[in-house]
Amino acid sequence: MDVQRRKVVSAGLTADFAASLREACGTSSRYELPDEATTPEELLDALEAAGRSRKLLIVITGQWLRDEGLELLMQARRLARDAIALAIDCDLESLALGHALRLGLRGLADSAMNPAQLARTLEALAAGQLWISRELLVEAVGCLMPLDPDTGMDVWLNLPALTQREKDVLLEVLEGKPNKSIATKLEISEQTVKIHLQHVYRKLGVHRRVDLLKAFSESRGGARQASYVAAG
Repeated sequence: MDVQRRKVVSAGLTADFAASLREACGTSSRYELPDEATTPEELLDALEAAGRSRKLLIVITGQWLRDEGLELLMQARRLARDAIALAIDCDLESLALGHALRLGLRGLADSAMNPAQLARTLEALAAGQLWISRELLVEAVGCLMPLDPDTGMDVWLNLPALTQREKDVLLEVLEGKPNKSIATKLEISEQTVKIHLQHVYRKLGVHRRVDLLKAFSESRGGARQASYVAAG
């Protein structure tokens, strides 16, 4: 009985790595030769055209995930619920990696891989395995675990852990802006705002928006908090 091959959509890869991917897929009985997308829009169109019934592998450049955020994986997940993803040259921080795993990311690969190495990666993914270092995986899972409620964290000491985009969102929150207004100002979706806020909550040791506002107000004073964050 023939097993349905997994359809592959590559996204934003270099010419050399795209060639390695084609060679790796060509030697596998589990994968079709990849369709190639050169823009995020083309990627989403290809996923929609493939239909929800197809088994899909997305091989995506890490640069797109840095530029588009996890919103791109979310949109892909809506179009292809069971799709899995392999990110190339991706350096997601631990909490973002944890969320990406929830959105179907199953592997992190290096663009320097040769076709044979890449073929082993694809076979592992086809077998339901993760292609992520144990160290990164432990960090990502640890970031998603609940904090000990008895463990306090100083929001100011932990500001350096935030990315610039997370600081941008935090600054808007401290100014009392709702998610919709923040999304409009920063030109991102409301869902992306929510993800950034989840990262901020986790890194600063709070659980809700009201706790965040209270923590900054009590530690530095409401009138000065925005300037401290902007300078951080």
